[in-house]
This record gives sequence, structure tokens and C-alpha cells, in this order.
Amino acid sequence: MKSEAFGFLIEQAMESFNSAVAGLSKVVDLHIEKNHKVVDSKEEVQRLASESANLARSLDEAETRAKCLAETNREVSHRLVKAMELVRVALDKQLLN
Repeated sequence: MKSEAFGFLIEQAMESFNSAVAGLSKVVDLHIEKNHKVVDSKEEVQRLASESANLARSLDEAETRAKCLAETNREVSHRLVKAMELVRVALDKQLLN
């Protein structure tokens, strides 16, 4: 009888141990999954920061180009006005002659 009781206690202890190991395994799996999500999130934040920096650089370049184009446009407009004035002066001279 004592060995049956002892065997029963060992069986219960093994079941408790196996249950604890299964629970621990689940906790470890959840922890690993959570760590993967954290790593993925950190990588996504780094990617977004890099993309943001690239977009800011592109915007700065576009603004610089827009300023250059605006200045070129003003210069072309100024030259066209001068050219039209010269044409007008030339036409006026032809009409007077």
C-alpha cells in the first residue's frame, strides 16, 4: 500500500511538473512573440525616421529649386519687358519715318 501511495504521489508530482513546464513554455512563447513585436516596432520606427529624413531632404531640395525657378522666372519676365520696349521703340521709329 505504501508503494501504491508513493507511486500515486509521484504521478501527481509528475503531472504538476508537466503542467508547470507547459505553462512556462506558453509564457516563454508569449515573451518571445512580444519581443519580436517590440523589435519589429523599433525597426519600423527607425525606417519611418529614415524615410522622414529623406522626405525632409527632398522637400528642402524642392524648395531650393522652386526659389531658383522663381528667380529665373523674374529674370525672364524682366528681359521680355525690355525686349518688348525695344520692339516698341523700333516700331515707333519706323512709323515716324
